[in-house]
Amino acid sequence: MTSKLLLTVSVGLLIAACNQVPAPIPTPTPTPTPTPTPAPIVIHQNTRVISVLDVAIGSDLKSANRVSSESATFTVSGSSVAFDDVPNNRRYLSKNFPVTANQSFNNLTLYAVYRSATNVGGTAMREISDFAGNSISAADKAQAIKPTHLMSSASAINPAGADFVALKPSEATELEGIARTAGLLGATDRVLEYGYVARRPNGTRAFANTNTGSVTIAVKLPRTGATTDVKNFTMSFLLVDEAIPRYTRSAEETGGSGICSRTPSSGTYEVMLFGG
Repeated sequence: MTSKLLLTVSVGLLIAACNQVPAPIPTPTPTPTPTPTPAPIVIHQNTRVISVLDVAIGSDLKSANRVSSESATFTVSGSSVAFDDVPNNRRYLSKNFPVTANQSFNNLTLYAVYRSATNVGGTAMREISDFAGNSISAADKAQAIKPTHLMSSASAINPAGADFVALKPSEATELEGIARTAGLLGATDRVLEYGYVARRPNGTRAFANTNTGSVTIAVKLPRTGATTDVKNFTMSFLLVDEAIPRYTRSAEETGGSGICSRTPSSGTYEVMLFGG
């Protein structure tokens, strides 16, 4: 009797279970495939940041005759050279610095930097004065000083001082990070998008220890003929050695023949076109 009851209950449970609509099996949410993080683009491979230098530019020099780091010495030889483009109300100002290397370099470059504690208007300029000897602190005066190559005239570059080099914004930011890590720049200091590269007398960029050469720092600035025009200033630079040489066509160059004549006939190098 007991076995029949158990059988009946078991059959009833089985029938009830078969009459139920089975619950749908939930579709599992697919696990998203993680997007691979791209490797950082390292622009300045094998770059050495060396030191920060302040260099006086202008007819009246206010600094010592030698600007030195542990790696190189920049000797001031004479006054800055200036000529006026009167029709365009512009002055071109340049200064040549003989360089003596205290170690080997591939491309010894001075990149302009803004040092927030001392420089004016987000520029590399500080200690700015006019022709009357008055100090200038106006940001627009500093920002109007623009980099260029050494100029023979208002429209002709002098290849002997075509040392201006340009950076992309991303390159300047990367170099800035390298300099901060090295303790050479503060949190609010910035690497700007230009600089000047040293050369040997034969035009090559590589320096061996004790080799000599030069670098020409050249700028253009507004000229009105008034005593309030900028006359003297000091520029701040980050001294860097880079692996790959860079050549820049400035805004004054209208074609490619000039920069092509300055690039080497073989080897790896970069060309930048600067329009400012």
